[in-house]
Amino acid sequence: MPKIVTAMLARNEADRYLRRVLENVRSLTNHTVVLDDGSTDNTAGIARELGATVLPNPASSAAGWWGAAAEGPARQALWEAASALAGPEGWVYVADADHELLGVNQADLQALSRASRINAWCWPLCDCWDSDEQHRIDGYWQGWKISRPWMVR
Repeated sequence: MPKIVTAMLARNEADRYLRRVLENVRSLTNHTVVLDDGSTDNTAGIARELGATVLPNPASSAAGWWGAAAEGPARQALWEAASALAGPEGWVYVADADHELLGVNQADLQALSRASRINAWCWPLCDCWDSDEQHRIDGYWQGWKISRPWMVR
Protein backbone atom coordinates (compact mmCIF):
# COMPACT_ATOMS: atom_id res chain seq x y z
CA MET A 1 0.00 0.00 0.00
CA PRO A 2 1.56 3.35 -0.98
CA LYS A 3 2.25 5.74 1.87
CA ILE A 4 0.55 9.16 1.94
CA VAL A 5 2.44 11.91 3.78
CA THR A 6 0.99 15.33 4.53
CA ALA A 7 3.29 18.32 3.94
CA MET A 8 2.42 21.61 5.65
CA LEU A 9 4.18 24.97 5.91
CA ALA A 10 3.02 26.85 9.00
CA ARG A 11 3.77 30.01 10.95
CA ASN A 12 1.91 31.23 14.04
CA GLU A 13 -1.16 29.05 13.47
CA ALA A 14 -1.64 27.79 17.06
CA ASP A 15 -4.70 29.92 17.77
CA ARG A 16 -6.41 29.30 14.44
CA TYR A 17 -7.38 26.00 12.77
CA LEU A 18 -4.11 24.10 13.26
CA ARG A 19 -5.29 21.51 15.81
CA ARG A 20 -8.43 20.76 13.80
CA VAL A 21 -6.49 20.50 10.53
CA LEU A 22 -3.81 18.23 12.00
CA GLU A 23 -6.48 15.94 13.45
CA ASN A 24 -8.14 15.86 10.02
CA VAL A 25 -4.98 14.90 8.13
CA ARG A 26 -3.96 12.44 10.85
CA SER A 27 -7.22 10.57 10.18
CA LEU A 28 -6.51 10.46 6.43
CA THR A 29 -2.78 10.09 5.84
CA ASN A 30 0.08 8.01 7.22
CA HIS A 31 2.23 10.83 8.55
CA THR A 32 2.51 14.62 8.65
CA VAL A 33 5.57 16.82 8.20
CA VAL A 34 5.23 20.44 9.32
CA LEU A 35 7.88 22.97 8.38
CA ASP A 36 7.59 25.64 11.06
CA ASP A 37 8.65 28.96 9.63
CA GLY A 38 9.77 30.86 12.73
CA SER A 39 6.58 30.66 14.79
CA THR A 40 6.51 32.65 18.00
CA ASP A 41 3.48 30.77 19.35
CA ASN A 42 2.88 27.06 20.10
CA THR A 43 2.50 25.95 16.47
CA ALA A 44 5.41 23.49 16.68
CA GLY A 45 4.26 22.15 20.06
CA ILE A 46 0.74 21.43 18.83
CA ALA A 47 2.09 19.76 15.70
CA ARG A 48 4.39 17.51 17.78
CA GLU A 49 1.58 16.75 20.23
CA LEU A 50 -0.52 15.48 17.32
CA GLY A 51 2.26 13.26 15.98
CA ALA A 52 3.73 15.41 13.24
CA THR A 53 7.41 15.62 12.45
CA VAL A 54 8.32 19.29 12.87
CA LEU A 55 11.18 20.82 10.92
CA PRO A 56 12.53 24.34 11.28
CA ASN A 57 12.98 26.35 8.11
CA PRO A 58 16.76 26.55 7.78
CA ALA A 59 16.47 29.61 5.50
CA SER A 60 14.06 31.43 7.80
CA SER A 61 14.74 34.68 9.51
CA ALA A 62 13.02 35.38 12.79
CA ALA A 63 10.19 36.91 10.76
CA GLY A 64 9.76 33.86 8.51
CA TRP A 65 9.22 34.12 4.78
CA TRP A 66 5.92 36.02 5.02
CA GLY A 67 6.63 39.48 3.71
CA ALA A 68 9.86 38.29 2.09
CA ALA A 69 10.54 36.67 -1.27
CA ALA A 70 11.88 33.40 0.13
CA GLU A 71 8.86 31.07 0.07
CA GLY A 72 10.53 28.85 -2.55
CA PRO A 73 13.33 27.48 -0.35
CA ALA A 74 10.87 26.72 2.46
CA ARG A 75 8.55 24.84 0.11
CA GLN A 76 11.52 22.98 -1.38
CA ALA A 77 12.78 21.85 2.04
CA LEU A 78 9.29 20.73 2.98
CA TRP A 79 8.82 18.85 -0.29
CA GLU A 80 12.17 17.07 0.06
CA ALA A 81 11.40 15.95 3.62
CA ALA A 82 7.85 14.79 2.87
CA SER A 83 8.71 13.00 -0.37
CA ALA A 84 11.66 11.22 1.26
CA LEU A 85 9.32 9.98 4.00
CA ALA A 86 6.68 8.92 1.44
CA GLY A 87 9.23 6.94 -0.56
CA PRO A 88 9.41 6.34 -4.32
CA GLU A 89 5.90 4.85 -4.58
CA GLY A 90 4.33 7.20 -2.04
CA TRP A 91 2.25 10.33 -2.31
CA VAL A 92 2.49 13.79 -0.76
CA TYR A 93 -0.70 15.56 0.24
CA VAL A 94 0.02 19.31 0.37
CA ALA A 95 -2.08 21.10 2.99
CA ASP A 96 -2.20 24.56 4.49
CA ALA A 97 -2.60 25.01 8.24
CA ASP A 98 -6.20 26.08 7.64
CA HIS A 99 -6.94 23.45 4.99
CA GLU A 100 -9.24 20.54 5.83
CA LEU A 101 -9.99 17.74 3.41
CA LEU A 102 -13.70 17.00 3.83
CA GLY A 103 -16.01 14.46 2.21
CA VAL A 104 -13.35 11.78 1.95
CA ASN A 105 -11.99 9.10 4.30
CA GLN A 106 -8.70 7.24 4.59
CA ALA A 107 -9.94 4.31 2.49
CA ASP A 108 -10.86 6.75 -0.31
CA LEU A 109 -7.38 8.32 -0.31
CA GLN A 110 -5.75 4.89 -0.20
CA ALA A 111 -7.82 3.87 -3.23
CA LEU A 112 -6.63 6.99 -5.08
CA SER A 113 -3.03 6.21 -4.11
CA ARG A 114 -3.20 2.84 -5.87
CA ALA A 115 -3.57 4.53 -9.28
CA SER A 116 -0.74 3.44 -11.53
CA ARG A 117 -1.09 5.93 -14.42
CA ILE A 118 -1.74 9.11 -12.48
CA ASN A 119 0.81 11.30 -10.69
CA ALA A 120 -1.51 13.91 -9.18
CA TRP A 121 -5.03 14.24 -7.80
CA CYS A 122 -6.77 17.60 -8.07
CA TRP A 123 -9.82 19.05 -6.40
CA PRO A 124 -11.30 22.51 -5.84
CA LEU A 125 -10.57 24.57 -2.74
CA CYS A 126 -13.31 26.37 -0.85
CA ASP A 127 -11.80 29.21 1.18
CA CYS A 128 -13.74 29.71 4.40
CA TRP A 129 -11.37 32.10 6.15
CA ASP A 130 -12.34 32.95 9.72
CA SER A 131 -15.72 31.24 9.38
CA ASP A 132 -17.10 27.78 8.66
CA GLU A 133 -20.27 29.31 7.25
CA GLN A 134 -18.94 31.90 4.80
CA HIS A 135 -17.17 30.96 1.55
CA ARG A 136 -14.62 33.57 0.53
CA ILE A 137 -14.94 34.86 -3.04
CA ASP A 138 -12.97 38.00 -3.83
CA GLY A 139 -10.34 39.00 -6.35
CA TYR A 140 -7.99 36.07 -6.92
CA TRP A 141 -9.36 33.98 -4.02
CA GLN A 142 -11.58 31.76 -6.14
CA GLY A 143 -10.07 28.34 -5.56
CA TRP A 144 -13.37 26.59 -6.19
CA LYS A 145 -13.33 27.56 -9.90
CA ILE A 146 -10.30 25.49 -10.91
CA SER A 147 -9.26 22.17 -9.41
CA ARG A 148 -5.61 22.20 -8.34
CA PRO A 149 -3.21 19.36 -7.50
CA TRP A 150 -3.17 18.66 -3.76
CA MET A 151 -1.95 15.05 -3.71
CA VAL A 152 1.05 14.25 -5.89
CA ARG A 153 3.45 11.40 -6.44
